[in-house]
Parts: sequence; C-alpha cells; structure tokens
Amino acid sequence: DVDARYRKELEHAAPQRDDDSDEEAPQKRRRSCLERLRNDVDGARPFLDVYDITLYVDSREKRKNDNHEADAIVGLLHQGAQAMSVKKAPLQVGDYLFIATPKNEQQYDTFWRDRGIVVGSCIERKCASDFHTTVKGKSHHRKQTLALSRCGVPASYVIEGDIDALDICSLDKQDLHDEMARLEIQLGFTVHRSPSFEHTVRYLQGLDAYLRDDLRRKTVDDVLKNAMAYRDIIQSLGIDEKQWDLKARFGAFLLHVPGVKNEYVAHILAKYPTFALLKRALDSHSLEEPLLTRVLVPGS
Repeated sequence: DVDARYRKELEHAAPQRDDDSDEEAPQKRRRSCLERLRNDVDGARPFLDVYDITLYVDSREKRKNDNHEADAIVGLLHQGAQAMSVKKAPLQVGDYLFIATPKNEQQYDTFWRDRGIVVGSCIERKCASDFHTTVKGKSHHRKQTLALSRCGVPASYVIEGDIDALDICSLDKQDLHDEMARLEIQLGFTVHRSPSFEHTVRYLQGLDAYLRDDLRRKTVDDVLKNAMAYRDIIQSLGIDEKQWDLKARFGAFLLHVPGVKNEYVAHILAKYPTFALLKRALDSHSLEEPLLTRVLVPGS
C-alpha cells in the first residue's frame, strides 16, 4: 500500500539528523571558488601549462531503456582519431561540460567539482522524442532551461534526430520548432540539430579540438576573467546540497521515491517537513486507511 512503499524507502535511506528543532548555524561569507583559484597560480602562465581539460559526461541518465548511453558515448569519444580526456560524473547542470582542473595537485574523488573551472559551453542533449516529451511536460523543461540560463556560461542545446519524422501531429511538430526558436532568440542558447548519435559524438570531438586550440593561445588570466568555477555555478543555481536545510534535503529524497509526483512532495512536506517526523508517523500509524492517502491528494 501507499504507507508501506514510503516506509520501505525511509528504511533504506541514509540516516539524517533527528533533531528537528535545531536552527541551522548562520553561514559565513566565503570567497568564491574562482577567487581562490585565481590566487593559487601565476596568471601570466599559458593556461594549458597549468590546467588539464576533460569532457565530463553526466552519468545520471534517466531513460529506462538506455541505461548505458553515458558509457557508449564515453567509449566512442575515447576511440576518436584525436585523444580526448573524458570522464563520467553526476553533473548538476547540463549533460556535457568541459572542465579544467589544475595540474600537479593531489587528485581525489571530488577534485573536479571542488577545483574545476568550466570552459566552453554547458551542453544539454535531447533526442527528438525526448525533446517532444520534455516540452509537452512543461515543468521539467522549464526547470532545465532555467538552470541553463542561470549557470553563468553559454548554453548549447543539442537536439538529436529528425523532429519531422516523429509520429506526432503537425501542431506538436510546429510547437517543437517554435520552442527551438524560443531557446535561441529569447534565451540566447545555441541550438544544434544533430542527425544521429554518431554525429553528436563527432560534434563533441570538434568542440574539444577547437576549444583546446583556442585555450592554447591564452594565459590563465585570459581564461579566468570570463570563466566560472563549477562549485560557484552550483551555488548560483541554489542546488548546493551542503547548504540545504533539513526540509529541502528531505524533499530532494522524496523526489527519488518511485511513483512520487512533484505535487505529492509539496503535500508531504507541508504535513511532515522532515525525515524523522514522517517516519515516526508511519511507525505509530495503525488505522486501516493508509496514513498518506489524504495527505498526497488533499480533499480525497
């Protein structure tokens, strides 16, 4: 039943603080990550003497029937005529990011996230059918395009496949063409039409080659005056999970529970704003009607 599914998810979740009344400690003002990086290196040095460039591919692919797509594109990029540095990672914005990390520093798991600088554009990729589904769904598309607009670096939107070949009505096709125009004119994105997965791979290889050629002519100061640190981008989007309060963290957890709609999360948080409060309520509930039935859909 409804309660059982939520109870199971809570039991397997990572432990969270049980102290619901504690106020969050005030945050001290910190220098931006980019400010710290600027102070760590001689700005007159050639950029590529100081930084390595890697294309990061988002590892959190959500399509059910295409679980290994990130692996496939990383494999093809490694096989190209020109050697590319490519890695998978859970990106908070975009599907592909070219990230520069300092050479000759000790590496660790989150080094790219803590010390990385985004060079080039933030690239979002959608196959034609996914673009149609996302645009029709509206809410997720708005969130994605808002994040791309706010990330502080140029945004590119790759649409892969033939929109006109989709098995949808002519009005829906026109809506997709209109949305591509809106992305370019109103939001200032670069919209790239890719005919196939293989073409997308070649497009990324071309971006890598031209980006390296451009950076080869620049100093550290030349690049950093227009760049954004990855950590600063995440903070500007308001999705730095280390800064979230308990309610926000719990809401993010609920969004990953199978079958939970966005509107359900809002109703649950209004009644049970923390992990601990919902778990206590579920554990103590003994009525025949599931506890969450009326919470998920108020008035039912």
